[in-house]
Amino acid sequence: MEDTKVTILVLIDFSNAFNAVSHDILLSILSHLMVSSEALEWFSSYLRGRQQSVRVDENSSSWRDLDSGVPQGGILSPLLFSIFINFITLCLRCSYHLYADDLQLYASARVEDLSDAIEDVNRDLDAIRDWSDRFGVSVNPTKCQAIIIGSSRMMGRVVVNSLPPIVFKTVLIVFVII
Repeated sequence: MEDTKVTILVLIDFSNAFNAVSHDILLSILSHLMVSSEALEWFSSYLRGRQQSVRVDENSSSWRDLDSGVPQGGILSPLLFSIFINFITLCLRCSYHLYADDLQLYASARVEDLSDAIEDVNRDLDAIRDWSDRFGVSVNPTKCQAIIIGSSRMMGRVVVNSLPPIVFKTVLIVFVII
């Protein structure tokens, strides 16, 4: 980040992301990536037909079929989730960092152009909303954060009350100033 700019950073919180992975969509993505039909069949059998039961003390719930998600603790689960979520980056115009289920969007701008950078971030948030609706992954906007970062000289010029809001699905994401 240049000393003459500030950066708007938005931290995106995906809710239960590893459990939300649609088997059908993941298998379709793997097919799109030209995974062989034999490997696709193997992945299908690895993902499907799983069940879970919860036990607390001496009480157990009934078994429940799992029709989504990658196996908890599975050696392939982080890789499969990364393949699944990586397509979100195709709809982003801002800079980003994506690691597992953590996504950070950021845009740097001169203080006088910060409103334009926020508009860019909001466009990407709309694209993330569309992607998450299409792929069945929930974003929890109340756990998302927007942070403005810059030198003390530049931050002294930022008037937060005059900035456009950052919004995800009609929920205002509040600014934190650093």
